[in-house]
Amino acid sequence: MFSTLRLQTRTKELCKSYGKDWGLVLVVLIAFSAIDQIEPFHRQFSVKDTTIQHPFAKKETVPDWLLGVKYTPYSIFRWFLFFMLLYGLIPLWQGGVGKKRNKANACLPFTPPSFFFV
Repeated sequence: MFSTLRLQTRTKELCKSYGKDWGLVLVVLIAFSAIDQIEPFHRQFSVKDTTIQHPFAKKETVPDWLLGVKYTPYSIFRWFLFFMLLYGLIPLWQGGVGKKRNKANACLPFTPPSFFFV
């Protein structure tokens, strides 16, 4: 099906196109290996260390009602968007994929084809 020359040419083209990707993989692999060899900073842990302690706040900085004020319009917008997409896309889907018919045919009763009756 493919000639040998064409197959060799295609193989060379693929090697050239993927060569940059594999070169980048090797560079990243070497960089990560070098970073892995560096000794990290080890710090002794103590519960009494004041630099890692944070005071507990009885009163929160953002009141709960303000979260409701912020996220209620967002939530309403999300529901509006959902229903607009749902009820907007269904008629488009039905019109684009469904059976095409005019309004007069839609009002007529269904009559089965005559080959159903013997």
